[in-house]
Amino acid sequence: MQNVSLNNTSSAARGRADNDVYLVQRGDSLSGIAREHGVTLSQLLRANPQIRDRDQIAVGQPIRLPQAEAAPGKDYSVKVGDTLWDIARQHGVSVRELEVANPQLKADRFQRIFPGDVLRIPSAQAGQVAAEPGLAERLLKLGREWLQQAEQGIDAAGTQLGAAADKLQADVGKLFADKPVTATNTTHPAIPERAPATALRLGDNQAYEASLRAAAARTGSTPEALAAVIDAEAAKQTKRVPVLHTDGSPLLDKHGKPVSRRIQVWNPQSHNPSGAAGLTQFIPGTWLGEAMRRGTFLNEKAIERGWVRLEADAKGRERQVFVLADGKTTTEPFDRRYAGDANVKALLAERYNADWSINAAADYGAANLARLEQAGFKLDGLSAGERAKLMYLMHHEGEGNGPLFIRGELDAMPKRRFASSEARLTSIFAQQVGADKAALLTRLAGGDVQQAYRGWLSAYIDNKIDVSRFANQPKTTALSSLLEKIGGKALP
Repeated sequence: MQNVSLNNTSSAARGRADNDVYLVQRGDSLSGIAREHGVTLSQLLRANPQIRDRDQIAVGQPIRLPQAEAAPGKDYSVKVGDTLWDIARQHGVSVRELEVANPQLKADRFQRIFPGDVLRIPSAQAGQVAAEPGLAERLLKLGREWLQQAEQGIDAAGTQLGAAADKLQADVGKLFADKPVTATNTTHPAIPERAPATALRLGDNQAYEASLRAAAARTGSTPEALAAVIDAEAAKQTKRVPVLHTDGSPLLDKHGKPVSRRIQVWNPQSHNPSGAAGLTQFIPGTWLGEAMRRGTFLNEKAIERGWVRLEADAKGRERQVFVLADGKTTTEPFDRRYAGDANVKALLAERYNADWSINAAADYGAANLARLEQAGFKLDGLSAGERAKLMYLMHHEGEGNGPLFIRGELDAMPKRRFASSEARLTSIFAQQVGADKAALLTRLAGGDVQQAYRGWLSAYIDNKIDVSRFANQPKTTALSSLLEKIGGKALP
């Protein structure tokens, strides 16, 4: 467990308007906002002289954030398999102190870390964030006591953990009853409570919800699992959008200029030098193959467009064929001979259609899970998050190398044009992370390129695939344990 929180969405993520302005949310206090952004309460008050009563702030009120000072301490280079929780415990600090000392983590709302990243480890005293006397100090103490209980093993027993959480909630309620800290709401509508378990949290990617739900219902998956896979696959584009009042008018800063916020959204128009394209980054061969596979979304669409049809072969057996622009047909539209065909190009261009791309990913993921079961892996009883990790793994590795990765047998992959399987894997690794980083990780693994590659990709998937970001779901099992669970080989 990397973090223990009463709410999956931080106030910083919910209220950030731009790099310098924060919009007050229900339940906020100035001391809490200060802690969330790594500054002291006094620094926050100095940056906002317009605030006369620090216990009375309004929902939607803009708060200017002062620049946080760099925390003293030492640097740490993230290793394969590291999590923020592990790093914090290793150096005797809390995850919150680690977050405060590394404000760059707030730039990514999922707080993803990767091997080679450098984090600042605060000293014991530097990690102590100044808090508002009284309520905030007591609340922080209660939280730390509960975390210590969790670390001692209470989290291994669900009933005891639930009781500890209930006790903390009750204690917090008493503190707020003792000294209420309110955020008045006289001009803004009520902000809804935490989303129910069936809600899908897509943030600025809400436009894709209908496609995700339809694709999940059609393939027997869940929309949050598909969202996690797509979020890992999709390239992101950064946009700036205006911050608006509830009446639709723009929020202005102290200079009278409109305030904007930076958002990152999935980019359905992305194209990779490898040939992968669209929201779910399908390469041409796989996309065309899915269009030729009976019963898939792409197959149905290709039939509707007249690109695929049924005809009898020389022995009178019915088969599907792809119709080329000149009227001729083939069963292998992915052959390089047809790369310039107008119908092949038209079908490949639909990779940039977000609805087609989402549905194709759902079909491909379901088919890959079925292939794993056919290969003898045990998938019964897996959670949506665990299935999402396996879907992404198979999408990344392909139906040939995926099972080899799971069994720890990548040294048996076909060598193709390379001198050996190891040479091919070394090339694949370098393409993924760069030659220098691949060489470094391989050295750290004692020269075992398979161990280095499996370690890197497992850490990458654990960081990328987390359905709890998109719905109220528990944290997913680490990939290494999941591989062993289904009959594969865990990481060393």
